[in-house]
Amino acid sequence: MPPERQLGREAVIALVAHGCFQLGASMSGLFLNLYLWRLTQDLVVNGMYNIVLYLVTPAAFAAGGWIAKRKDRMFTYRLGIFAIALFYLLVVIAQGKVAEWYIGFAVFNGVAAGFYWTGFLVLSYDVSTETNRIRFLAINMVVFNSAGLIGPALAGSIIQRSSGLQGYILIFAVASVMFLLAALISLRIPVIRSHHKAYYLHMMGLLMRKTGSGCRGWPAFSCSGRFRA
Repeated sequence: MPPERQLGREAVIALVAHGCFQLGASMSGLFLNLYLWRLTQDLVVNGMYNIVLYLVTPAAFAAGGWIAKRKDRMFTYRLGIFAIALFYLLVVIAQGKVAEWYIGFAVFNGVAAGFYWTGFLVLSYDVSTETNRIRFLAINMVVFNSAGLIGPALAGSIIQRSSGLQGYILIFAVASVMFLLAALISLRIPVIRSHHKAYYLHMMGLLMRKTGSGCRGWPAFSCSGRFRA
């Protein structure tokens, strides 16, 4: 393989960290909804939780971009991972109380997810080059889908072997550990200070008008990403 197509050290670290993150997310994300259902037997709670989550995440994504411009993309990235680890740690601590405070948990989860995905998408561009970016993205999808298949199977096995709701608490605890591991691995990627602080979020409308075909693909990509997770 030509040297220019080989992935650098930071790209490999980013893939490993994202693999740990996705394994934790695939173990916990789906089963948190099932946990809420087991606690409440009320679809309204699940529906409101996800509505609030999906409303908060885009706003947090935009805020994460602003923070990345002012600080660095690694600051937003690590903040997102630590916040998600803390989120599931709080779920473990609160246990049945999650059903009472589900709106607050939804907001917290949305903010953490928005920060993480802002940082990771910017980082993906920074650690790859024009000559190896396709290869990086291809390997990333292999990691993403592999973790997405292993996580639910592993979590389901743990729940099946546990009594009551203890299996859910255990997988949330394991997910927290995976997120913390991803955060620690990410510390090996250095911070890059940039003098370009301008944030052009207000120009998104113009970009969307100029790239009609691309914009039509965004909803499909977003939906497929949510279903895979």
